[in-house]
Amino acid sequence: MAESPAGLLIVECCNSTWLINPRNSTFRRVLKGLELDVLEASTAWRGYEAVEIDETADSLVVYLDETRTRLIRSPRHHRSCTHCRDDGMHDLAPEQLRQLARA
Repeated sequence: MAESPAGLLIVECCNSTWLINPRNSTFRRVLKGLELDVLEASTAWRGYEAVEIDETADSLVVYLDETRTRLIRSPRHHRSCTHCRDDGMHDLAPEQLRQLARA
């Protein structure tokens, strides 16, 4: 997990990179493994109610509503990942992060 110069929280998960903007409670995901431009491989900005990063379970949980009944859970990615067996990290370049933050 890292913070970008734009103030975005960046979380690497096995199938996507999450960009979380805590200032306005929005997030977007950049899907991994697609041979597309970074904007084409990303979702639109979407609102959330709360975000939890569970260090014990090594997962990210994004709650979409106040009652926390609608949620998205994703395993966090790390080197020698046991979830996806991918040893590589798929960091976005600084220019890609700026492009995503502006879009």
